[in-house]
Amino acid sequence: MLALGTLVSVGGVGMWVRSAGWLDHGGYGLGWFVEPAPRESLWRFVAGRVFVTSNSGVLLLGVSRYTSYSSDRAGLSQWETYGGWEGSSMQGVHLRADRVVAWRWGSLTDWQAGGLGLIEQSRQGEDAQIVSLPWSMVIGAGGVPAAWVAWRRRRRARRLVAGQCLRCGYALGPADEQRMRRCSECGRAETAKLPSDPATK
Repeated sequence: MLALGTLVSVGGVGMWVRSAGWLDHGGYGLGWFVEPAPRESLWRFVAGRVFVTSNSGVLLLGVSRYTSYSSDRAGLSQWETYGGWEGSSMQGVHLRADRVVAWRWGSLTDWQAGGLGLIEQSRQGEDAQIVSLPWSMVIGAGGVPAAWVAWRRRRRARRLVAGQCLRCGYALGPADEQRMRRCSECGRAETAKLPSDPATK
């Protein structure tokens, strides 16, 4: 967890800095044809997409859906090759103002506050649901667990050297006397060995 948290934090800092001058976008498209029901006359092609966008200090995670209609399957032939991975990077481009705003309230599923929020969009027949996350929050999500793991490791080493119970910190005596002892405070029993003990190598 320490390595993963550190990786997320370091990577997040790099992407945060990059997002000030670059718009990075990537996604995966998947589509399918829908035959007309008995009482319907139109064929449909449903184009779905999952995408990630980084720009202007925020990370956008979204899904979108677009439906195209035709009286027959041949009328949807332009969608035959739809799908797969896509990606692009553009320098000096910034997201539209309706994607990144300081404060906006539409509903429980459409709001933004300081880069954090849920966004609903509908343009030219395409409906999208987007989660907006500030890169600072992503960095914190990785940094806090990493710092917690590092603190626990340091506390364990300190208690080990001081001859304390590794769980509650109760004094058990000098470290060289700790061999299969049970803590009278919390009941934890273990063999606590010094890092220099040959048995730990």
